[in-house]
Amino acid sequence: MQAQQQTDALSAYDALPANSALSANDALPAYDAISANDAQSQIRSADVYKRAETMLNASARQHTYRMSITPTWLENDRFWYIAHTKEGFRTMLTDIRAEQNEEAFDHQALADTLSAKSEQTVDPGRLPLSGLTFQDDLSGFTFEFDGSRWTCSLPSLNCTRTGASQKVIPNSIPSPDGRYAAYIKEHNLMVYDYKAGLEMPLTTDGEEHYGYGINNHGWWRSDTPILTWSPDSRRIATFRLDERGVEPMVLWEMQEGRPKADIWPYALPGDSVVPMLERVVLDVKELDVTFLNVAPDHQRTSNCCGLVRGDEWADIEWSRDGKKLGFVSTSRDYKDVSLRIADPTTGIVQEIYQDRDELFFESNLSSRGIPNWRILHESNEFIWFNRSDNWGHLYLHDLQTGELKNRITGGDWNVMDVLRVDEQARTVLFTAVGKDPNQNPYYEALYRTSLDGNSEPILLTPENADHSVSVSPDGRWIIDTYSDIQTPPITVLRDQKGAEVMVLEKAETDELFATGWRAPIPFTVKARDGETDLYGMMFLPSDFDSTRSYPIVNMIYPGPQSGSISTWSFSASRRGNTHALAELGFVVVKIDALGSGPKRSRDFHTAYAGNMIDNGLPDQITAMEQLAERHSFIDLSRA
Repeated sequence: MQAQQQTDALSAYDALPANSALSANDALPAYDAISANDAQSQIRSADVYKRAETMLNASARQHTYRMSITPTWLENDRFWYIAHTKEGFRTMLTDIRAEQNEEAFDHQALADTLSAKSEQTVDPGRLPLSGLTFQDDLSGFTFEFDGSRWTCSLPSLNCTRTGASQKVIPNSIPSPDGRYAAYIKEHNLMVYDYKAGLEMPLTTDGEEHYGYGINNHGWWRSDTPILTWSPDSRRIATFRLDERGVEPMVLWEMQEGRPKADIWPYALPGDSVVPMLERVVLDVKELDVTFLNVAPDHQRTSNCCGLVRGDEWADIEWSRDGKKLGFVSTSRDYKDVSLRIADPTTGIVQEIYQDRDELFFESNLSSRGIPNWRILHESNEFIWFNRSDNWGHLYLHDLQTGELKNRITGGDWNVMDVLRVDEQARTVLFTAVGKDPNQNPYYEALYRTSLDGNSEPILLTPENADHSVSVSPDGRWIIDTYSDIQTPPITVLRDQKGAEVMVLEKAETDELFATGWRAPIPFTVKARDGETDLYGMMFLPSDFDSTRSYPIVNMIYPGPQSGSISTWSFSASRRGNTHALAELGFVVVKIDALGSGPKRSRDFHTAYAGNMIDNGLPDQITAMEQLAERHSFIDLSRA
């Protein structure tokens, strides 16, 4: 939504007719102008809190349906997904060639069949279909339920048990072919071979605080290992984490009797001894261990935050044939990065490219986004991302020399995520923010452009909204869910040129709005410099009266990896339960100040780098002052 539209949306509230006897100076929030001794006041106060309870994040989310999908692609231009509907969860099957999108089977009939054959009560809205897999010709599907593997025919739903369920290995990472599961056992990495029914140790010399694949970031821990399988499921790239000598953190868990101590290695700023990882490749077939010939690396990824993206170790990339392993090493202070390629059989490492940012390097501008570098082994090139010209862009380099060949993208806007690179067509699909100066600079959209940098990026998602997209494995189809903060999402299928093929889902939010829930109102204000546009959202109570006076609450998350506003898409819930707080009689605002996040320019993102006492507060203050001047219902004296 454009800035003028945002301003007009708010100004409309000021134009509402007066209908209250209370003046702006006398009115109080949450009805505290009524005597606490008045029984009616107590009843009304209880009603307010009851309404606010329905707008807590956990409650509000229960009233939204068909908001988004996660596709699982099949052969012959088909995919399936789970839709959350008012009737429960439905398995949907899309056949692009037939232009059909419908329920994959009769959910009630399947529930009745499983209930009868298992002597359990099966809910058709929550079918327990673990490991659901469709046959390529759609003649049937398989899943696990009640300790067994089942096969059901389509469309007849003739279901039979075909064997025992596959053994579940807790906290494991499956191989791409599904044959193995890798997991940690007594500080070592193990694999379970489902085909042979055997557990195999990949390492044997792990010890406490010096183990393999250990997932301990200090601030976050997991028993699931950190690793990345090669595409052929033969090798695992991981590390041995050296935490010996790292000072411990202690948390006390209260329980009956004596509290229980939770103690683990946790490095703090200024510590001389910090966790270091020793890179290693494990050969599952030969049971070999190959340490890479490179100095131990810091526990860093080239963008925030942590080493893991999904189930995989970030900043590491296997070649398609599994014969080469690319990775990026990042310094402790996040300023220096190095791209390297390793031979997984010999451990020999080749230095390809080095880069440096004097403040901090970012290879992706989303918190926990996948780093935006890619190695193109077939063309002997690599794609690199940095903010050397104040904006996040892609560059093409020679893989042998590291020399820059050409820019891929450029301008006063940011590339967000590289989604797919087509080496044959010499194109790249990526999302970006801020490219259209007439749109909210935080809206993401999908583009395609040439690797050679000789053409303007082509917009594939034209709606003036925030787009969340995924691309089919062959790159021919795009699934796009788009919305803004006031308009519920629509999910559509597009072809590779961006043309809409069919609507897959339209969000159902009537139950949400029936609770009195109000969509937030977008606005823009100026930053402390009087020039930079800042974007924000305002939340009002369901019984908002523009002739009354309300205290203002500013829900601040200063950054720097994201600001107060985590998304500009439609959402029933917001960080800090802002809708519920507003319902108690407050005007609540969220404002992304200078320094709040990386989706604007590098200068914007680093506005107060190294001076955390700033925290964007001067911008938050001037923003509230501007809003109070603009809207008489805001009482700044009660901020």
